[in-house]
Amino acid sequence: MNVTDPEGDSLTVRWEMLPEMRPGADTKENTTPLEPIAGCVVQAKGKQATIRTPDKPGAYRLYVRVFDGNGSVGTANIPILVGPESTATQAANAVSN
Repeated sequence: MNVTDPEGDSLTVRWEMLPEMRPGADTKENTTPLEPIAGCVVQAKGKQATIRTPDKPGAYRLYVRVFDGNGSVGTANIPILVGPESTATQAANAVSN
C-alpha cells in the first residue's frame, strides 16, 4: 500500500478482517458494528500486513484505515471469499489425524 499525508503528518495504519454484511440485513444489523475476525491479521507493520484467511467459509472484507492524528482518515477494502476446503485438503487432513 502506498499512502502519504499532504501536510507531512505521521500516519497510523490499522488492518482488520471483517465479515461481509449479509445481503438484505435489517436496519439494526446495518447500524451494529461488525467485530473483526481474530487471528486474520497475523502481523501488521505500518503499510504492510501478513494476512491469514478466516477458517470458516464465507464472504469477508479486509479493511485498511490510515489516520493522520488530526481527524482525517483514508480507508480501502478488498472483498475476500473463502470457499470450503478442497477434497484433496480434506483427505490430507484425514490422513494426518
